[in-house]
Amino acid sequence: MVTSKPINARPLPAGLTASQQWTLLEWIHMAGHIETEGELKAFLDNILSQARPTASFWCWDA
Repeated sequence: MVTSKPINARPLPAGLTASQQWTLLEWIHMAGHIETEGELKAFLDNILSQARPTASFWCWDA
């Protein structure tokens, strides 16, 4: 049987610098304020643009 810990009981990923941990926590906090599909799309596009400046996750427009 698979046991899943609640998200607040899981450690942050290993190997992240203090700055990377802070950024991850900021993203998690911002994601908690998303209320619409459009806001989710904008949030994910923003994150992906930071990882790959020319990439777009979405193949459709809202």
